[in-house]
Amino acid sequence: MSDSQILASMPWQKTETASFNHELNHYAIIDSLLVPTIKEWAYQDQILHEVEIQPLFKNTLFNDNADQGPFFMNLHPEGTLIEQLNDVLTSTPAGCLVSSQASFEDLYQHCQSKLIVSSGEDANQALLRFYDPRNLAVFLGALSEIDRSLWMGYLEGIQWFHHGWHSLKQDPSDEVTDYHLTLTQTLKETMQRLQVALQDARFQG
Repeated sequence: MSDSQILASMPWQKTETASFNHELNHYAIIDSLLVPTIKEWAYQDQILHEVEIQPLFKNTLFNDNADQGPFFMNLHPEGTLIEQLNDVLTSTPAGCLVSSQASFEDLYQHCQSKLIVSSGEDANQALLRFYDPRNLAVFLGALSEIDRSLWMGYLEGIQWFHHGWHSLKQDPSDEVTDYHLTLTQTLKETMQRLQVALQDARFQG
C-alpha cells in the first residue's frame, strides 16, 4: 500500500476547529507538566459550574507521579475552561479532548485502563501516553478497525491538535470489555510506516 493510500484510509478527519456535540459529555486530559495552571483553571470554573478534576495516574501503576502527570476533567459548555484549553492545545502538545455518553467516573476509570500497554515476548507493561497529541494520529491509524473499536470502548470521540485539529468519531459500543492492548511487532512496524507517511505529507504540503 502506498503512502497516499495509507493516509486515505485513516479513520480520523482533519477539522478547522474543535467541536462539541451537545448530546454528549465532554472531557479533557491535560498534562499538568505542560499546563501547570490546569488545576487552578478547573477550580475557577467550579465556582459557577459542576467541574470535576482528577489525576489520571491516581491509583494506577504510575500513582507516584499522579500530581505531576495528566489530569482528567469534565468540560462545561458554558464554562471558561473550554476556551482556555482551546488556546493552550493549539500551541502546546498538552493533551486531548474526549467525548462520551458515559458519566465522569465511568469514563475516568475507562481512560485509566488505557494507560497500560504490553510489549515484547515477556509482555512487559509500559505507559501508553495515548493522550499525547503527537502520538494519536499514528496510534489510532495503526490499529485495525476492530482493535480500535475495542480499545475506545466508551469513547465516542477524540479530538487533538497536531499540525491542525483532528477528530475521530465512532458509535458507542454496545458492550465495553476490559480490552488490553499489546504492542506487537506488526503494530510497531505499522506505526513507524504511518509516522513516515504523515511526516512526508506535511513536508510536501
